[in-house]
Amino acid sequence: MPKKIHDLADELGIKLDTLRKQIYKNTYLGKHSLYDTDTGEFYNFNITDADIEMKIENGKRTKYLSDNLCKLIRLTYYLREETKRIVAESAEDGQAYLRAEAISAHIKEYVDSDKLTANKKTRIANELNKLTEIVKTQENLNENFYELLSKIEAVFDYKYGRVEPSVMPSLTFVYTTWKQIYVNKFNDWKNGDYQEFDKLIKDYEKLRSKYTAMNNENN
Repeated sequence: MPKKIHDLADELGIKLDTLRKQIYKNTYLGKHSLYDTDTGEFYNFNITDADIEMKIENGKRTKYLSDNLCKLIRLTYYLREETKRIVAESAEDGQAYLRAEAISAHIKEYVDSDKLTANKKTRIANELNKLTEIVKTQENLNENFYELLSKIEAVFDYKYGRVEPSVMPSLTFVYTTWKQIYVNKFNDWKNGDYQEFDKLIKDYEKLRSKYTAMNNENN
């Protein structure tokens, strides 16, 4: 049964404007596949503009979302939240970039109190800012590489049956959905689609070039 957009936003606990923007950006348009708990199989469907219907109620325009679109939005939201939770649990306390900012601020206190020219202070501050940005970028890369490594492990675990389905019926949907997602990812890699790897490598190369340029400037 189609659902009002603001009711779905309330159900998921997200801002109505956020959901509207995702829909306006055509985030969900296109072909998708979902697991049907009743049949135990996946079914394919296509989200188009027709899945968003405008109705007039009490003189106000209200958007209604189709069943398939609501299911897709829910699944996307739950998977995103689960990913955030996993990343948060696996992250170490006191990220490097936070320590870098704290140390940078600490050094600046001494620089400001010392009898240095304004130009010297500015140069030191600029160099510290550059180094802090490099540490931030490196920390983000480390997190991305760790997340990708965990994903690679999960892909092969699900593909080759090293993850057992839950005995709880309520979690069957989650297990089956993750399995399909990771098997699809395996097939992408098998067919030569390495977009996630390529982006990380490019980011790393940019960081290394930036670091090399800084060293050349200081030598």
